[in-house]
Formats: sequence, C-alpha cells, structure tokens
Amino acid sequence: MQSPTEFLEKYQQLKEDKQPEDLILFMDGVHPQHNPVMACGWIKRGVEFTIQSNTGRQRLNVNGAVNIDSLDTVCRFYDTINGEATIDLCKAIEERYPKAGTIYIICDNARYYRSKAVRQFLEMSRIELVFLPPYAPNLNLIERYWRYFKKSYMTSIMKHSKNSK
Repeated sequence: MQSPTEFLEKYQQLKEDKQPEDLILFMDGVHPQHNPVMACGWIKRGVEFTIQSNTGRQRLNVNGAVNIDSLDTVCRFYDTINGEATIDLCKAIEERYPKAGTIYIICDNARYYRSKAVRQFLEMSRIELVFLPPYAPNLNLIERYWRYFKKSYMTSIMKHSKNSK
C-alpha cells in the first residue's frame, strides 16, 4: 500500500519526467445534495425555526477532471457514476486535448475507476490512471474545486428558493 509521502514523491517524479505535450489532470466525482444539510445554528431557546427543504432527495452526480496548470475542467453530469460514465468522461477528456501526448489522470480508488470496462478502454487510450493512496482525499486537488462548486451551488439554490416565494 502506497503512503501519502510515497505518492507525493511519485507525483513529483511524474511532473519532472513527463514530456511537454503530456498532461496531468486530477479526477473525482462529487454528489451535492439538493436539500439542506444542517451543520450548526444559533437559535434562541424557545423560538421555533423552520428549515426550508425540498420534497424528496435530489442529488447531482458529477464526474470531472481539472488541469491544475490551466484550471481547465471537463465535467459531465450523470444519473449515476459508474464504469460507463467514467469511460464517457475519459473520451471527453481526450476530445478536449487532441494534441496531448499521454494524459495522466490522478484519481482515488473508486471501484468504477478500476472496473474491467475502464481498464479495457484504457488499453487503447492516451489516458493513464494514477491512483492516490487510500484515505488521502486531501491529495486530490480537484477536491478544492468541488468544495468551491458545492458552496456556489448551494448558495445559488438558496437564492433561487428565496426568490421563488
């Protein structure tokens, strides 16, 4: 099992050894929920406070990759993220970067990234997956992008909810 330190050494070596036409991207899925998620709040004792919510449980499933050199992103929305969705995203990445040599994609160890269908697709692809060590999401730089996305998404939803009253 690879440690975070070993991964960082491998990543640094990859950056030094890659060809000028090669790219490094960070890939991950995100699933923001279209419902309130209470973390904390200050409510005066004895005062009732209603939390606005939607009916049902609506959730987006977004799979994406970010090029940290240019901050260019490739994102796709899916009903579910699985091997088929991953292959679709990989095809979109190859289309976005037609002149790239090898496209190194750093990702977590989600089962859909390691599926048989994805492995078969990658045999004929310019994409090479580089897996993060387990339990090290802080090393996946797209997580920062997703944090911003979730914050912007939830702010937009709340504004829309207030305006529709």
